[in-house]
Amino acid sequence: MRIPAAEVEQLVTSRVRQWLLDPGNIYQATRLSDPSTQLRLIARAAEIGKTWPELPATRQRAFLSALIERIEAGADQIDIHFRPTRLALLDVAATPLRGATDDEIQILSIPLRPRRSGREIRMLIDGTDPFAAAKPMHG
Repeated sequence: MRIPAAEVEQLVTSRVRQWLLDPGNIYQATRLSDPSTQLRLIARAAEIGKTWPELPATRQRAFLSALIERIEAGADQIDIHFRPTRLALLDVAATPLRGATDDEIQILSIPLRPRRSGREIRMLIDGTDPFAAAKPMHG
């Protein structure tokens, strides 16, 4: 079963945004020795999460490609392999994260469930997604 690339991209983007907006995630992923840098990074991540729609597409793409190692789309879920340590890139003043290896990869999973609408099968995310566009997709 194929999922349109644009749809995968949208799912991945909103999942990463959800992750950015949760300070606990950033804290867990970065664990900086310097509390003020850590707080600044959390604030920066939240800011990016909130202002995401206003960011230019090139900026969004650059950000996602820096964070994401690879994406694996399975039949019932999408796995995003990404490197939280790269978040330091968001904060120009932050020194490279010590203690965290650059290769540390976390996996964010998006559960999918097929829903039949007519002859077409649409993929839906389980749970509510605050960023899903309310307007219908054209094309």
